[in-house]
Amino acid sequence: MKFWKRGTLWSTAVVVCMTGLLLSAPQNQGKENPTIRLYNEGTVLLNQGKGEEALRKMREVLRRDPNFASAYNVIGLISLMKRDFATAEENFLKVVSLQPNFTDTYNYLGILYRETGRNELARESFLRVVSAPDYPTKENGYFNLALLALSEKKEEEGLAFVEKAIGQNDNFAPAYNLRGRLLEVKGNLDGARSDYMKALRLVPENPNFHYDLALYHFHRKELTEAKLYFDKAATLGRSNAALVELCKEYLKKIDDERKTKDSVAP
Repeated sequence: MKFWKRGTLWSTAVVVCMTGLLLSAPQNQGKENPTIRLYNEGTVLLNQGKGEEALRKMREVLRRDPNFASAYNVIGLISLMKRDFATAEENFLKVVSLQPNFTDTYNYLGILYRETGRNELARESFLRVVSAPDYPTKENGYFNLALLALSEKKEEEGLAFVEKAIGQNDNFAPAYNLRGRLLEVKGNLDGARSDYMKALRLVPENPNFHYDLALYHFHRKELTEAKLYFDKAATLGRSNAALVELCKEYLKKIDDERKTKDSVAP
């Protein structure tokens, strides 16, 4: 079974896991310290989707303290989201040179390596995340290992990793959605749909979950259901131009197919 126009959503799916980690950085204390206050203001801005404003805050943090590792981490994350991989890598490597046990950064480095075709380095980074003692969100590392396995067409390996992600956090919606994709590739359609629906029940406003469920119905020729979920994905994801364009393409295909059926009807 082939993959259907999901590549542009890869990074978006991972950002779901990444954004929840921002405010857990170690500099979230000492609110009276002006440099730390600037950093916290920047992370809030980033969580609000104001990346350029967050970037300015982080640069001011580094002007005050050039060894502030978490600021490099956020600049790297913003660059990764913009697919400026060279700048992202430079900043992430600066983080681990300053704080070798900054586990979040290895997760982001793994994503960067995967997106740039360096799968072995990606795997090493994600394995470092899941083996870190006392790291509280190992589900992110297992999720990314599963996503890497999916890209390499290693579905059984992917399923094993995604089960570990769910074992770490049984309310981790992206893991159910990813398990749905893996099961769909393997032909377990009932299981796939069940997991897609589970992800949506957990996070009903996630446009990517609606998109994947729409694709599931589209390729089953269930056009009414497909249109419903493509419409919902486009509405919820209206700030994501790539996602909206993909939804429009599929909605046009649905419209064309219905017109063709109507034209040959007796």
